[in-house]
Parts: sequence; C-alpha cells; structure tokens
Amino acid sequence: MPHKDLHDEPFDEGTITKLEIFEDYFKEWIPVFLKTKWIDTIQIYDFFAGTGEDKNGCPGSPLRILNVLNKFQPVIETSNSKIKIVLNEYDKSKFEKVQTCVKIKEIIERYKGIINIEFYNKDFKELFNDKLIEISKNPSLLFIDQNGIKQVTNDVFQDLLALKRTDFLFFVSSSYFKRFAKEPSFIQHFPDLNTVKVDKAEHSEIHEIVLDYYRNLIPHGNKTKIYPFTLKKNVNVYGLIFGSKHPLGVDKFL
Repeated sequence: MPHKDLHDEPFDEGTITKLEIFEDYFKEWIPVFLKTKWIDTIQIYDFFAGTGEDKNGCPGSPLRILNVLNKFQPVIETSNSKIKIVLNEYDKSKFEKVQTCVKIKEIIERYKGIINIEFYNKDFKELFNDKLIEISKNPSLLFIDQNGIKQVTNDVFQDLLALKRTDFLFFVSSSYFKRFAKEPSFIQHFPDLNTVKVDKAEHSEIHEIVLDYYRNLIPHGNKTKIYPFTLKKNVNVYGLIFGSKHPLGVDKFL
C-alpha cells in the first residue's frame, strides 16, 4: 500500500479538517466527564500521534488534545478526576519528536499530578491489545488516525464494539477500497467486503460503502452507533468513522 508521511510537509486542508473534527468533538466530550463526581480517571488514546505538529507548527492531534485541556483549566483543577493521555507513534523519528516536543512538555509540567501522559513507540495492534483491559475500566476516547485501512480490521472493530464507556474515531482511506479490493492481501483484511459493489461504485460513494461494511459487522443487540464524515482530496476519498453507545455522544458528534 502507498505511504505518505504527512509530517514532511504542511498539513493540507483535508488533514486540518480531520484534526478540527477530532478537536471539536473532544471539546464537547471532556467536560461531561470532568463534571461527573464518581469518575476517578478519564482516558484519551491517540494511537498514531505523529510528531505533535507539522513542519510549520500547525498542531497535530497531541497538541490539540492538550490545547483543549488547557481551556478547561479551572474545571480540571477542581475536578475529582485525573486525566491520562496515551500518545503512541510507531515511527521512531516521529516518536522522538513528539516525546521531546517543547509545547507538550510545558503542559505536562503545568498539570503535574493531574494530567499524566504516557508515550509509546509500539505497533498499533500490539498496544491496543495491551491496553484493552485498561481502556474498559474508565471513560475513554480513542483516536485511531491510521495511514490507510489495514489497522481497524474485524477483530479490532469487535473489540471496540465491546467497550462500554468508550467513544472512538478512526480514519479510513476509503479510496483504497476502490483501488485494492480485489488484491489477496486486501481480501485477507476485509474478507466480507462486497468487491462487486465496490467495483461498480463511484468514488463519491465509497465511504458510504465502507461505513455499511462496518455497520454490518455490529452484532445484533450491540448499542454502538457509527456515523461518517467524508473528506475528498483531489480524486481520492477519505473519511472518519465515529462510534458511540451513548445517544449524547452521537448527538455531540453529529
């Protein structure tokens, strides 16, 4: 599959839109739990953190998380809840940059004892499996900004669906479904995909087909609802898929 390093150049309009949607949802999500007295810990997992910002200083997801928390400083300081942020980046050079980012270190120092940040340099699925029990124990928000499509496979999606107090937002390069649906390596990751339907679809319809694919994987009786946001970059279609079991979470995303 083709790979593009988004941090080698300034974020494009589509990437900024994606990050702004995540940031806007996080602004709505975090105060709900900060104001709930019985919650001990609130967890945010950014599994593809990148370097923290692009080459021009435009904030990536780690800094957007921290910038939002900074706006809620008075609430955070009077809340009963501690906040745990997990930042993971598999690429070694990017990991070193995000771990040493001055802006991140400043906020860590400011909220010492209240906000705890854990840095990891691991494969997504390895860390995701390691953290599943931990995620399930407290209200959690998961951002899975994968480069491509291969990480959120059926087994990962089923684990996401099983989590009780977790909202998730993952990125999908929907055009890959159109381009690679008939390749054996692709079929291995998405065995139940209707390749005939994909082949006949227009590019503008691809993300809806991807959404339907995931919707069909939701077991009967599971309360998770998923919704899309489609992004177009030139001729390629990308998208976000949001999932939540709680009507309020769905309402805030929409």
